[in-house]
Amino acid sequence: MRKLFLLLMGVVFFACQALAQRTVTGKVIDEKGAAVPSVSVLVKGTASGTTTKADGTFSLSVPANAKTLVFSAVDMETVEKAIGTASTFSVMLKQEDKSLQEVVVVGYGSGKKQTDLVGSVDIVNAKRLQDRPSANLLDALQGQVPGLQIFNSSGEPSATPSIRLNGVGSLSAGNTPLFVMDGIP
Repeated sequence: MRKLFLLLMGVVFFACQALAQRTVTGKVIDEKGAAVPSVSVLVKGTASGTTTKADGTFSLSVPANAKTLVFSAVDMETVEKAIGTASTFSVMLKQEDKSLQEVVVVGYGSGKKQTDLVGSVDIVNAKRLQDRPSANLLDALQGQVPGLQIFNSSGEPSATPSIRLNGVGSLSAGNTPLFVMDGIP
């Protein structure tokens, strides 16, 4: 009898928990009316959430005491919607204009603004190299970076050129500078 009572109480408890949750659905669009995929839909103050599908739709089980849904996406403004008694939502996200500052990742691992750096760090983009007629990238870099020396140590056509930046180098490190191309050292 006692086991039956405990089993019945467990079923009632889980049934109450299941009834305490409800499912909300909806669609997220942009200013032009196009569906926005991969929008993060979260219950505010919890880790409960989902993302929108390719057609901008979502379905999410929310606790009965949930008050607000938060919709966020990259390059879009974050929108909060009160849940209330609604079970379907139509949300429009607007483009968010953010200007990014240039950040340089230096060889010892910390990201800094280029204006805050002390040392030999330079960024050479395609625009600086496009009008320079050259046979290879190293010839194009010659004269573009202050203190950069590129020279051939032998007369062989396939010989690897030597590259030095600001003199001989350091005591504990090598003489070759660190090049990062498209984020790859």
